[in-house]
Amino acid sequence: MRTILVALLAIAMAPSLAEARPAKGSSFIRVTNDGDDILAVIVDDNGTLDTTNLDASRFFRNGGRLIGPGGTTTFAVRAGSHTVTGAYVNTGSGGFDVSSSDSATVTTRSNRTVTVIATGDISSGASLTSNSAP
Repeated sequence: MRTILVALLAIAMAPSLAEARPAKGSSFIRVTNDGDDILAVIVDDNGTLDTTNLDASRFFRNGGRLIGPGGTTTFAVRAGSHTVTGAYVNTGSGGFDVSSSDSATVTTRSNRTVTVIATGDISSGASLTSNSAP
């Protein structure tokens, strides 16, 4: 399991520029990592991004993604109100560390993109801001 997590973290180190192409009428949340470490991010988290005991398989199964420094990812969502939650992760000896998390509530409209920008690092924690009013 640790080997898989390390491999996934290595992949996330390269900036991600994948764009989602969902069905007509969907909306998008673009998350940009302006921080110094790898960002773990999830939309409409229901306790999956647990900063004290992160279960990587559950995180990915529920749609969580890793974004390397300077990277971007896009989530396809239904129009409406969504909560984006992020925390920085860093591989350490014998495992990985997770920073304090932050959330931003965004409102999406059909066929529109809302951008969320994450700043911070493993030491200071994540800070998420968006261009959408709640």
